[in-house]
Amino acid sequence: MSLDNLLTTLADLVPKNVPEIEVLPITNFKVGDEVLIIWVAEKEVWTVLALCSDGYVDIRCKTSKAAMSIPLEQLRLASLLLNKFKKGDLIVVMDGLYQEIFTITKESNDGFVIEHESDAFGVQAYSIEYPYSDIRHATPEEIKAGKRLP
Repeated sequence: MSLDNLLTTLADLVPKNVPEIEVLPITNFKVGDEVLIIWVAEKEVWTVLALCSDGYVDIRCKTSKAAMSIPLEQLRLASLLLNKFKKGDLIVVMDGLYQEIFTITKESNDGFVIEHESDAFGVQAYSIEYPYSDIRHATPEEIKAGKRLP
């Protein structure tokens, strides 16, 4: 194997940054914050365990419980990308097509399923994937009105 081939092979092993995560601002973290690693495409959420004096942050994966120390500049605050939506939340879709209030009925690693009941069509379900740029929690006024308000 030539040196060029070896270097190419090694470069292929280095994870590529995920643009969607990398463009988020670098912030100061505190212990307990939920963060994302800029080169993990699965958007695994990690918890900050400790801030080290050498510019590294000790983190633990919420799902696998794996722990590691990583440079601060490779982390982004998870809430900037993964809004805190969970099963049972009432949400509205902001794209202008839907006036209905939806309920989150199922969570998955890359999003969730939302549903609403229609008189004409019965229960309608849609999949929503990260990032959640077009949805938000329904306000108390919208919940009372039963629809998204302008």
